Amino acid sequence: MDNDSNFSGNSSSRIHNLIEDLGDESFETRNEALMTLKAMLPASESSISSNLVEIISGHGDDGAGSNTSFVNKGAIELFQGMTELGLEPLVNELLRKGDVYARRVAVDALGRTGRMAVLPYLIASMNDDDMYVRWQAAKGLGRYAGSNDARDALLGGIDDTEPYVRKRVARSLESFGGIGPKDEKIEGPMEDDGEGDIDGDGIKDSDDEEPRIANNEEIDYNAMTVPQLKKALKEK
Repeated sequence: MDNDSNFSGNSSSRIHNLIEDLGDESFETRNEALMTLKAMLPASESSISSNLVEIISGHGDDGAGSNTSFVNKGAIELFQGMTELGLEPLVNELLRKGDVYARRVAVDALGRTGRMAVLPYLIASMNDDDMYVRWQAAKGLGRYAGSNDARDALLGGIDDTEPYVRKRVARSLESFGGIGPKDEKIEGPMEDDGEGDIDGDGIKDSDDEEPRIANNEEIDYNAMTVPQLKKALKEK
């Protein structure tokens, strides 16, 4: 019994050390650690997942080129090879309890799996306070082209307060029928006298065949067909 306990403890310690090596400055060390951890899946899936979540939770910001960014990159790749059991700590600890940096990693990793089981979490993340979490959620939802729920969630993000997110939403909607990224136009009401240029194309509203829809008019995106959506996004 003691031998089993020691073996389990040694294995967990080794996994922890390997995950720490994912953040090493040396590419060779990082790559060797990643390959070793991958080889330990699925047998050590639960332990690897728990250790990844623990380390990610304590690292915080992940500026480009930092040790944290290397760990997060390796973690995201490892989560792709895990079953739903291995993804549970990702949802229960990082997504539900983690700080903004942890949630970004969690949504990025979940979105890359393309599994139906994680779809509800991506949809919920479209309402996250952090725009980068919403961006990752929108990116992930683009992998669910056959899902009406995913499409509806993306449509709900068309009017996101952040242009960064709106463009990602439009890009993801391409997989649902060809909606491309919309151009950001100048905000403001349409001029009553028709002399304004609400869409900024150099044509007066009175002469423009497709002037931008006034801000006080509500658009029912859900009732539109894909071609209508594409046209509406380009006009917006």
